[in-house]
Amino acid sequence: MGKASLAMALADFIPTLCYLGGAWFIVRMMRKMGERELAGMFMFGAFLAGLSGFLKALSKVLDAIAARPVTESGFLYDHMFPMMAAAFLATATAIILGARRYSGRDPRGERTKTAETLAWISPFAVGLFLGLAFGLVLAKNAGAGFLAGHFAAVKLGSMVAMIVLQLATVGILAWFSFREGVPAAGVLAVVSVAGMLAMGMLASPSLQARFEDRILMNWLDQFVNLATQGSFLAAAFLVWRKAREGLIAGVARPHAGLPAAAGSGAEKGAST
Repeated sequence: MGKASLAMALADFIPTLCYLGGAWFIVRMMRKMGERELAGMFMFGAFLAGLSGFLKALSKVLDAIAARPVTESGFLYDHMFPMMAAAFLATATAIILGARRYSGRDPRGERTKTAETLAWISPFAVGLFLGLAFGLVLAKNAGAGFLAGHFAAVKLGSMVAMIVLQLATVGILAWFSFREGVPAAGVLAVVSVAGMLAMGMLASPSLQARFEDRILMNWLDQFVNLATQGSFLAAAFLVWRKAREGLIAGVARPHAGLPAAAGSGAEKGAST
């Protein structure tokens, strides 16, 4: 089995950076639409997901420095599944509530019973879940072998939740893109969805068993992840660019209602 390389470990940071970039554009768009609380919820979830991705990549850096194969174990790696599930719960909840307000199903700018309930239940549920999951991870890595089966169940459940919740998030981004006349962003979001499904297939035990070379498997996984998160970043940027120009429903034009601000005329002229 080949040893982990520093190049492979450092390359694993790139998909996380792409994801954070896409999340940043979505947060800015939510804030521009007046959904500051939902933007904060999405930003918190994106922060958790980014932190988890960085810690996983760090585990590969440590493997490369120690000149050993990719361990794919230990807290820096095992924590990823429950933390990502909790992170994507926050981002999916925020974007679903945002979509309900955007489509008119919930009143925009007002507190709804659903939002208020989720506002206090979600942090409690996430904190409890992460506390139990991290305790299980630490106990398992400390040598409590009898907990391995329980950790495997938590890992599998978290992996399924990760995929479903992120599919909901990017799926809504695709729906929003097509509805607002940004087909390129919609197609890129669909590509990102396909990439997530491919990553789920790569993580399946049956497909994992076919790869004796774990280094090759890691490179393949990282390449698919890069294509997935890169497509997400590009889709979010294209939608944000249209929102910045005031061409998205619920977003006022940047020069509307303002006295001739410096540069606004030039921007308007450039856009026509």
